[in-house]
Amino acid sequence: MEHIPSDRSLEENGWEKFPYKGAQGAYKNATQGFDPLLKLAIEASPNAIGILDYRDELKVVEANVAFAQMLQRDYEDVLGIHPWDWDAEAGRDQILEAAYTNGFHEGGVRRIETVWRRQDGTLVQVQVDAVPFSLHGKAYVYVDCRERSQVDGVESYSSIDNELRVGGFESARDGIAVVSLEKLKIVKVNAALTKMLGQEPSKLVGAWLSDWDTQYIQAVFANSPNHNGKLTISPVYQTQLKRADGGHVDAEVSASCFTLDGQLFLNIVYRDIGWRTKLERRLEEANRRFHTYIQATKRFISVYTLEGKLLTVNSIVPDFATTALWAKSNTLLWEEDCWIDTGDRKRVRRKFMEAAAGGSVRFEVNQRDAQGDVQQREIHFEPIENENGIVILVLARNNDISDLKETQSALREASDLASITISSMTEGLIRTDAEGVVRLCNGAAARIIGADANDIIGKKAGSVYSIFDRTTGRQMADPVDEALKGRPSIDFNKFINLTGIEGNSRIITLSCVCLPSSETGPAGAVLVLRDAAELVALTEHLNWLATHDEQTSLLNHRGFTEHLEVARRTITDQNPACLLFLDLDKFKVINDSCGREAGDRMLENIVWVILTSIREDDIVGRVGSDEFAILLRGLSLDKARAVAERLLEAIEGYRFLHDTRFYSVSASGGMTVLDRPEVQSEVLMSEALAACEVAQQEGRGRLHVFRYDDSSIVEARQAVDWFNYIQEGLSEHRFELFLQKVVSPERKILGYEALIRIQDENGNVIPPGVFMPAARRYNMMTKINEEVIAQATKLVNDDLFPKDGRYLAINIGAASLSDRTFRGWVLERLSGDPKTVQRLMIEITETDEVHWSPAEIDFVLQLRLLGVPVYLDDFGTGYNSFDLLKTLTVDGIKIERTLVADILSSPVDQAIVSAACSIAESLDINLVVEGVETEEVFEELKQLGVPRFQGYLFHKPTEAKIVLEEDSHVDGDSS
Repeated sequence: MEHIPSDRSLEENGWEKFPYKGAQGAYKNATQGFDPLLKLAIEASPNAIGILDYRDELKVVEANVAFAQMLQRDYEDVLGIHPWDWDAEAGRDQILEAAYTNGFHEGGVRRIETVWRRQDGTLVQVQVDAVPFSLHGKAYVYVDCRERSQVDGVESYSSIDNELRVGGFESARDGIAVVSLEKLKIVKVNAALTKMLGQEPSKLVGAWLSDWDTQYIQAVFANSPNHNGKLTISPVYQTQLKRADGGHVDAEVSASCFTLDGQLFLNIVYRDIGWRTKLERRLEEANRRFHTYIQATKRFISVYTLEGKLLTVNSIVPDFATTALWAKSNTLLWEEDCWIDTGDRKRVRRKFMEAAAGGSVRFEVNQRDAQGDVQQREIHFEPIENENGIVILVLARNNDISDLKETQSALREASDLASITISSMTEGLIRTDAEGVVRLCNGAAARIIGADANDIIGKKAGSVYSIFDRTTGRQMADPVDEALKGRPSIDFNKFINLTGIEGNSRIITLSCVCLPSSETGPAGAVLVLRDAAELVALTEHLNWLATHDEQTSLLNHRGFTEHLEVARRTITDQNPACLLFLDLDKFKVINDSCGREAGDRMLENIVWVILTSIREDDIVGRVGSDEFAILLRGLSLDKARAVAERLLEAIEGYRFLHDTRFYSVSASGGMTVLDRPEVQSEVLMSEALAACEVAQQEGRGRLHVFRYDDSSIVEARQAVDWFNYIQEGLSEHRFELFLQKVVSPERKILGYEALIRIQDENGNVIPPGVFMPAARRYNMMTKINEEVIAQATKLVNDDLFPKDGRYLAINIGAASLSDRTFRGWVLERLSGDPKTVQRLMIEITETDEVHWSPAEIDFVLQLRLLGVPVYLDDFGTGYNSFDLLKTLTVDGIKIERTLVADILSSPVDQAIVSAACSIAESLDINLVVEGVETEEVFEELKQLGVPRFQGYLFHKPTEAKIVLEEDSHVDGDSS
């Protein structure tokens, strides 16, 4: 069997079905080496771990120490070998076939039972878990190997491993052995015991306990004849263990029984106590040397127990302590009277505990002497360890640093004289003498100039660099020469080019000052160089972002308009041009069906179609979410029309594959000719837009050319007029709130919905269906929502507004919800106004157009925390209405009117409304149905369990003031 040796064979053999495969681009550009985290995970694993290369016939490319030890090989000898080099049961073809089947057809983890041949020829049963994965686009196999050794019916990697691992078996410092009580054979030993006995684990597992410990076995069975698996078998005994080298180990031993999988085991713990006598002798000698040292030193030294009690002190008693004080060994260090306050006591205690835990700690603290004066002292806590590395005492060194601090303070005051030089050391710094010869050059300046500092010092400053104006390219005068001639200071904040000794060029800014003059003239100059390459790159990137669309890298609206402005001013009969406006038809369907991530990928592919369908000299810009503008230069109308029609055909012919389904879109185009230099760019764009809208109305996927006498164009341009009309209406406050009542099944008024209207110059009310399309197209909805909220907050505080718990619902659309500035404005306006939030309710519309980022979800949460109920409007019509309730916590839902119109005859509409009622009841949230216009529909909805209603049957939208005045009279009469 040929093993997948190339990229092509990977694809031909079903690589796309491989469950861990990365992207093909990442595969072809894979970087070498493994992740440090992966290597760390391998080394930390107690099992034998190996990484095999899929593409190189399962060659070992990484392994841990346990893997190499299992094969009795060195780590370097393991790398590069293949499984059949050690597997005694399966050959090369079998292993490759199994790897191919597992990786490309079955996937996931596969467990294999096999036999390995070690370096010395012995065989070992092994259980291998193999799982394929990819890293940096390359395919590998992760193998987890465990030795399978059967001892008294218990496998070494079975449940006993888990039981012991939980109890800290391997990490214990004491030696531990697990013995089967049926035959008294060793089942498991930890590393500490093997080290104590000087034996290999393989020599101990399966051996008799009496082979190296006879005293304890006799004591166990003499004193504990009954073993019930629960109680400790015996108290602590002392015994002597036989080492492999013939020596002996004195040890304390205890044991306990436990039952696992129906078998009884003995857990024996050995503690080495042979070090005690040696330690006592060494400690006595160390104490003599230690006391000699601490008495001879001129520093105050003391020794404490781990609890913080004084054990010993040298004869150098400081001013802050008296002999009687230090004689109080029962007093804890941090409770002494010498510390200034409670904060210092806590700090000393914390630092002492760090030393007791094994750390060396140095810190400064104030102490009060016997006369009450405060001294600054440096304290050093250092742990004292025994021969096993265990901390047993803490050494403290205490030194008066008051004089040192005074000296340091004086040095800091003196260093202020050189603050200019010190502050410039992070930048390139050059100091010259009065002749302009460099006497000081720091490393940063040397790197900017591109030479060693020693090669710069001693030369004239102007000879080691040259500076040039970046705009004109002209060489500029040497700033050091200019400063020495009398110019007080030179500061080039603009970017300039510096060329160094070797001809290297850097972008910099610089400043140069003349040192104070003496009787004979200036003492020299100081030149500061600042590397500005990153700043220039950042500035250029920001400039690019200001004129380009980040997702597609095309020009954005601003960048395209700049090119259009140049083109319309330079147009001639010999240099014609046309402007094409493209709008993708029903592109929103792709986002709704496949999700926005798939929609973004399709959009990027369409951009590629556009760029490959036009000429290289043509200019393309993305001027909207799915709108593009193309400047066709050097083409007459007929030729430009041909290019545009080819482009529309190419877009319509493109197919997007997502989840085994193909999707397509079409585009409508509007074109205008640039034959009037006096016409502004905004007008040209509006002409092309109007022509595009006509093309959409004619059936989409078409091209329409702008003409003044075209009646269709006139209608399309009216949308632009509405844009201006909306702006005027906002500035002149011609928008007005209308209210429509929301009622209960008993027709009791529960609240109102605020609906926006606008009045023309004659006072006629214009319904939202007329001006809202233009508002959405020209991104005016946020401004309109702000106007609605401003009027609504004023209305609910009016004396006419009912005080019986009725609410006022206002709408917020998708465009406004995704605007961070708008969200902040709303929260700021509602915060601190409890009267308003008690009477407001917010309905979120166009929910299927909201991205629902964490910021938008948090905005809804903040509204509800303020006490403002939040409803989902148009529920049941968006593709994600029901699913959205999993993501968002709301107080109610509102059924859209289209589901109500045919509810008497449509089982589907009935089912959706009934489901919404069930969901609302289950989630304990409110439900409103709008669009109720007949008694029959009202009765049907009541039967389905709808609790709130809105529609022309109960009330037609009316001016807010009139509605509130009428309701106040009705409420007054009823009362």
